[in-house]
Amino acid sequence: MSDIQLCALGVPVRVCIEDILAPRFVSAWELCLAEHASETDLVVEQSSSDDVDSALERLTRDVTRSVIDANAGRLLMLHACAVGRPETGEAAVFVGRSGAGKTTLVQALTEHGWHYLTDETVGIRADGTKIIEPYPKPLSVVSSSGPKVQALPRGLMSESWRRSSIIPFTVSAVFLLDRGQHSIATVTPLPTARALPPLAAQSSHLSALRGPLGVLASLATDANPFRILTYGEASKVPAALATSWAAP
Repeated sequence: MSDIQLCALGVPVRVCIEDILAPRFVSAWELCLAEHASETDLVVEQSSSDDVDSALERLTRDVTRSVIDANAGRLLMLHACAVGRPETGEAAVFVGRSGAGKTTLVQALTEHGWHYLTDETVGIRADGTKIIEPYPKPLSVVSSSGPKVQALPRGLMSESWRRSSIIPFTVSAVFLLDRGQHSIATVTPLPTARALPPLAAQSSHLSALRGPLGVLASLATDANPFRILTYGEASKVPAALATSWAAP
């Protein structure tokens, strides 16, 4: 067995995995690898001897669930993807249920110059700073052959990504995803009172925070209210963001 050290959502994690799977796992989780080994009580063990892709998909789920539980009461955690602009430190968060297209959307945005932060769970410090705790896990890409494939965004250069990750990224805009049969992508402001229920429904351990609804509401400002992003094809979204918010 191989022991692999990660830092995920700010939490040290030790992953115990069969030696034969270790190279694929390390390649997929390259952006979360810890620079130095550290003592940790959070250990994730490979729980089955499935085929390679199934085992890697299961490990991604297990790591994510473990670090979400470990951050209860510390982070506001949303079922969302996020990208940022390194030149300003601004981040856009896209909240949506499973199947809303978060992974595909991240891939489209990173191909247009946005900085990858996560495709699954956005952890935001609940201390008023709105700083995102990075979780650049591998994308879980739907495959026609069965298990989701764990891979980094296409074209991402790890060294360039690390240089751009030195600064903290702060939530600047929050979008609720509405994906359907739409020919164009549109962005519509959403009053905070209407945004809070769907945001709360796509959160983890919200009740563990002090003043949870206030923490959620603080993500929006008069200049950057909550928004609904309505779209059909992810390729149409970068242009819509360029006119409704800002683009790299």
